[in-house]
Amino acid sequence: MDITTLEIILKIVSFVVGAIVTGLTILAPYLKNSKAKKIAENVIEISQIAQTYIVEAEKFIHFSGAEKKEWVLTKTNQFAIENKIPFDKNLASNTIENIIKLTKQINIREKDIVNNATPTIEVVTASN
Repeated sequence: MDITTLEIILKIVSFVVGAIVTGLTILAPYLKNSKAKKIAENVIEISQIAQTYIVEAEKFIHFSGAEKKEWVLTKTNQFAIENKIPFDKNLASNTIENIIKLTKQINIREKDIVNNATPTIEVVTASN
């Protein structure tokens, strides 16, 4: 993976996680229920730290996508434990999957276009 591709992935991940965090940040003050507000704040914090781990994992060239994802999940979980934040593995996993699908859609390779194998984006939610 060259530097240009890594920079593109970094920008995409930053945008996606930033959009999620921005949405939750805007929503958090309007939540009257303190439990819901705390959950939103925790999701914001976990999303921000996960972003750094995702970018770091993209630098691992000798590991599979599944191994990178597991590493990101483990590091994010460790952060949550250290900071006494509840960790929802399914939510974190779905967020990572959505980012991966988005980056694949944006970084379409020439051979995928030639073979008409363009990936599509399907948003994964906790209920899927």
